[in-house]
Amino acid sequence: MPESTIEPVTVDVDDLALEPLGWSLQDVRARLVTDAPCHGKVSQRVAVSGTAHFTDTAWTDRFGAVTSRTPHVLVTVTRRGSGLLPSYAKVVAETTAAAARRPVRFTETSEAWQVQEPLTPQDLELRFTGYDFDSVPGTFRLPAGTARPVPVGIVDESTWPSLQIKAMTSAELSRGHFGDRLRINLDGIVELGTVEEILADRERHDVSPLDRFLDVPRVAVPALVLEVTDDTDFLLARHSLALPGTVPADAKAAARRRSPRFVAGWQLSTSSLAGTSAQVTIRIHDAADISLI
Repeated sequence: MPESTIEPVTVDVDDLALEPLGWSLQDVRARLVTDAPCHGKVSQRVAVSGTAHFTDTAWTDRFGAVTSRTPHVLVTVTRRGSGLLPSYAKVVAETTAAAARRPVRFTETSEAWQVQEPLTPQDLELRFTGYDFDSVPGTFRLPAGTARPVPVGIVDESTWPSLQIKAMTSAELSRGHFGDRLRINLDGIVELGTVEEILADRERHDVSPLDRFLDVPRVAVPALVLEVTDDTDFLLARHSLALPGTVPADAKAAARRRSPRFVAGWQLSTSSLAGTSAQVTIRIHDAADISLI
């Protein structure tokens, strides 16, 4: 009897998200590896591989904090039909120059999970996608099978009306091997004002001394502060999250054709918190304020 079985898994490639970032994928495949049972449980993991092609001229709107690096190619994994948050993993992270010279071959294997009844390839949902910038926990792990949603509220405290974060937010509490885990996710865009509105906002704020070294001045997109409270509004946990995105702030710069897309998230173990997580509040701050928190 073989030690493990290997089965192909269907994958979805989000070309509409990847093409504006300069990426196209070929020969993308995934496999579910199931080890022989041990002590009544089965260990499984999923592996992906493929080839990514980067076309520098196709990446016309650049919003990353470091424009000499390409946007990441991400893979997401979740249980099909569960409606739960996926986990994210970076499969391609390259400099622009290196990616433009040759195709990038990639492979990634998830953390193993143990179950009594093994999952089938049809139970898994794998998707390759990309964003203009991202800040997500990079753990390639199959999410838990069940989770309890936690209410999420957004409070906009930014002083840049020309940079508006519009996002779908979710938070869920799931049970893991080492206690409950809270996962928070935002997926959306930074809705941009006109160039004139961005320049006017920039005039009202302190300008970074590094601007004089840039061919085109850029402004940082707003940052996030994530708060977790119990049902009495006792603050249990707080996390600052700087989004690695910038926007050109120059009247002579080429007009942008779209607003930047982003995904961001945070996860934490709740076993050491001084209460039960009942509410998540996401505060939108100026990027410059994060270093002061």
